Amino acid sequence: MVFLMRKMSIIRPIFGLIFLVSAFFISGLELQNPEENWAEERVYNHSFTKAFCDSTNFCRDFVIFCKDKEVLALKFTGAAVQLQENWQDPRSEKMKIGNC
Repeated sequence: MVFLMRKMSIIRPIFGLIFLVSAFFISGLELQNPEENWAEERVYNHSFTKAFCDSTNFCRDFVIFCKDKEVLALKFTGAAVQLQENWQDPRSEKMKIGNC
């Protein structure tokens, strides 16, 4: 019984150390979605967010990436809202359709 307790007192710290080292290396791995780094790979002058609404007043927010006056990409931010049926967009037409 004493022999078994001595073995356990040695084995537990070894397993603990293995666990900590494994956790350290796993946390150091960069698990990324390739689409998340799109902007880092492209050269763009500026970006901004803009909501696009359909005829039912369902609006989705996008990030617009621009180079000079050219739209390079639109990325959905994940934010969306369903507004009331009688809601009127207060933005000017230029603001609604203008980009870059």
